Amino acid sequence: TIKDKMDEITAMGKDATAKDKETFNALQLCNEAVARGIRFLPVDLRRSHASKFLPEEGGIRLPFASIGGLGSAAQNIMSARDSEDIFSIEDLKIAGKLSKAVIELLGKNHVLDGMSETNQLSIF
Repeated sequence: TIKDKMDEITAMGKDATAKDKETFNALQLCNEAVARGIRFLPVDLRRSHASKFLPEEGGIRLPFASIGGLGSAAQNIMSARDSEDIFSIEDLKIAGKLSKAVIELLGKNHVLDGMSETNQLSIF
């Protein structure tokens, strides 16, 4: 996948944007890491840092900021997680002052997998 994306950017030639060129540089580093057996672990609500790649058993944990479009919400997520218990998506949204779009982005990237929408319990 990494090499395919690198080839795609190379094929753009002079039409490649500055962002494409930055992405290419990052992909070169990722390709080298993968070639050396380093694994990249997915963003995790409980373990990821806002902006730092953290080494851990089995690989390097991706930060919240690695999800394109999160912006400053990455720091809000980490602060909310570290300051109080988060039991549901609703808790995270309120504690982190997150927009619906950010919550959708986290869901799309499987960060919220296994979390309930609210703290409400159903007896049925």
